[in-house]
Amino acid sequence: MADEVKGKIKYYQGIEAVKKLIDETLEEGPEEQLCFGLNGYHISHPNNNWKQYTKKRIATKMYVKSIQPDLKHARVYKSRDKDELRLTRLVPNKKFPANCEVNIIGDMIALFTLHNNEPTGTKIYNKEMSQVLRSLFELAWERAKEYDDKL
Repeated sequence: MADEVKGKIKYYQGIEAVKKLIDETLEEGPEEQLCFGLNGYHISHPNNNWKQYTKKRIATKMYVKSIQPDLKHARVYKSRDKDELRLTRLVPNKKFPANCEVNIIGDMIALFTLHNNEPTGTKIYNKEMSQVLRSLFELAWERAKEYDDKL
């Protein structure tokens, strides 16, 4: 299920809808993707299409900067950074229990998570909101380097 408001806000519910949201992020072109959190969707849903998405993202040359909680699956994710056109910084899970993923690409913001074990997501096109989130990401990115260097 997907509901849309004037092409600016779109809500996604269910595994197929969230797969569509994730694929739609590739339509933003080769811009840099800023990512907060690697939520349980990637772990809990084996049919989540993540490997295919990553191959497509690499083909579009979309580079990712990612801040992740220091968990086993995030360390595995980080270990593939060089091959997957990405730079990941790990931060203490206590300080960043990321149960939702936020992606910022250009003026687009994509959020997705598991809600009651059902994938849900939202896509928003808003220049001002994306600028604020991008600024917050950059502030967190600076601090995340200190945490990541210690791990």
